[in-house]
Amino acid sequence: MGSKTPLFVLLLLSSVGMAFAGFWAGSRKALAGPRERIDSFAKSETVGGVAGEKRAEMALAYDDPARAEREMDGYTWAVANMPTPFVGVAPSPGDHDCAHINAQQFRHPTDLVFPKPKDTFRVFVTGGSTAFGTGAPSDDTTITAYLQELVDEEFAGSPKHIEIVNAANPAWASTHERMWIATRLAEMEPDLVVSFSGNNDAHFAFLGLHVFSFRTYAEHFFTLLDSDVLEAVGRDPFPIPWNPSIDGPVPPAEVLRRIEVNLRLTAASLEPTGAPYLFVLQPTLATTKKELTTREAAHLASESLGEGCTDYFRRVYELYQTNLPHLDAPGFHFADASDAFDSATADEEIFLDSYHFGDRGNRVLAARLLEILRPHLPR
Repeated sequence: MGSKTPLFVLLLLSSVGMAFAGFWAGSRKALAGPRERIDSFAKSETVGGVAGEKRAEMALAYDDPARAEREMDGYTWAVANMPTPFVGVAPSPGDHDCAHINAQQFRHPTDLVFPKPKDTFRVFVTGGSTAFGTGAPSDDTTITAYLQELVDEEFAGSPKHIEIVNAANPAWASTHERMWIATRLAEMEPDLVVSFSGNNDAHFAFLGLHVFSFRTYAEHFFTLLDSDVLEAVGRDPFPIPWNPSIDGPVPPAEVLRRIEVNLRLTAASLEPTGAPYLFVLQPTLATTKKELTTREAAHLASESLGEGCTDYFRRVYELYQTNLPHLDAPGFHFADASDAFDSATADEEIFLDSYHFGDRGNRVLAARLLEILRPHLPR
């Protein structure tokens, strides 16, 4: 045969090449579903992706509307999540658009130190997207960042450094907060734990979901992605719908009962630490007494969550305000910040949508939180 390559070798190489090409093409086709789902989900991860054609309108709720309109594709909306024990999902460590998540899954500039320094008073603020800072132009313009600035200024002479830690995550409701506090925050030497919350319990209840068992949008995404992968390798996908739901919204009285269960259990989990538990009711567009701008009024009238949602939120919030101040649980305190924007005029753009704020709104909320937290902080 001399130096010529044997025919059987050429045929073998050709077969292997075709098999590899077929495998590569098949793999790309199989992965098309997961890739499309990831690309679609990623569109909701920035303010620009959510705003779409309403960029200019949403930008009005920022201190610098022109800059916000230009840069909102870099403003974090739904931060990247990762599967996390007991809460389903939590923020994924790293830099995501304008949000930095530390190694402990908090939106905090540095990792927390353990053991906690003796001169540190550690305050955790948990909740959903509003507490997290959805819509904020930077880590420095979230509610917790503004609160840290105010605390540093007012308590400069305190014998202790007051450390404000953002331990929130978009779409979390009171059940996630309860599990996060019991399994994570209670183990991190807290001196005070704050839930800036209430809205998401009403939000998901309006959709007919059970706050004890529903999956957040990120949890749903991972479930569907897992199903895509199962199908890609020839297995049956998970036979699970998005969430078990009832026909119509959960009765407001039941929303109250369920959040009361969570608040009692949360307070009990913190009792051994000696840290007070402060539940702060957050503002929403449906319940504010603010004079609405034309844009805010139009958004409220659209009832974007569904017909009847405005009245539903008002009924749920009335039950919160009537009953939660009297909740009997160790170390529990209730405060109402839903009135934070009541004095704002119709010339002041505050709400990005029904629940979220830009830097302007976050700064007001930080000042309101300081009023509420002041009696609990060391001087």
